[in-house]
Amino acid sequence: MQLLIGHISQETAYVVEDYPYGFRLRCKIRYWLEFHARHGFRLVSQTTNPKRGHVWNKPKASTYCRFGGCMYSDAAGHVQWSGLTEYCSGAEAQAWREMYGAGVPDAGRNVLNQWVAAKVAYDANRKSGDPLAVGLKEARDAFFNTAVNYVTARELQKLSSPAQSPQYMMTVPAGARCKIVDGRFVVDDTSKVTGGNQQDLVHYYIWLDDSEVVAESANV
Repeated sequence: MQLLIGHISQETAYVVEDYPYGFRLRCKIRYWLEFHARHGFRLVSQTTNPKRGHVWNKPKASTYCRFGGCMYSDAAGHVQWSGLTEYCSGAEAQAWREMYGAGVPDAGRNVLNQWVAAKVAYDANRKSGDPLAVGLKEARDAFFNTAVNYVTARELQKLSSPAQSPQYMMTVPAGARCKIVDGRFVVDDTSKVTGGNQQDLVHYYIWLDDSEVVAESANV
């Protein structure tokens, strides 16, 4: 298995030059992983139409997986993908990240890390027969605390170019202030990190300007 990394749009798609089109014709096909802040990850594929001069057909997309997605090439050289959903244990989430985490798009990696931390904390604070609410506080705290130290200076540096669109997105508690400390993107107001609930989350859309973070937020 070979992870296919960095294919996150039509422009950066992984292209297969020779792909069957019906029974006799051949075409091109391209694949990429799409990340949506509200819905998660999905695989998108798009073929050319050899009957129309190889113009691109309409893209086809898979179902979203909320907390992780990775594209890879299997032993036969075929493009596959794996996704992480809410229907997993902490151990399963950790195992998925160990195998596929390097292939998760940068924009969604914090979502993966937060989810794995929350699932592991939830399972660690429960025993058989406990009500479902047991472990939720620990899971919530782990989810928020993981957001604090995720984006490294090296990852931020890759994004430091002027643009009108956001260069990075991170989910943090509502009301939290964000800044760079010791080369790391952090949540400034730690009182917000361990409190609140999922309804209190906002997405921070980040631009870089002379190593300072300029953030705008919108309610989830």
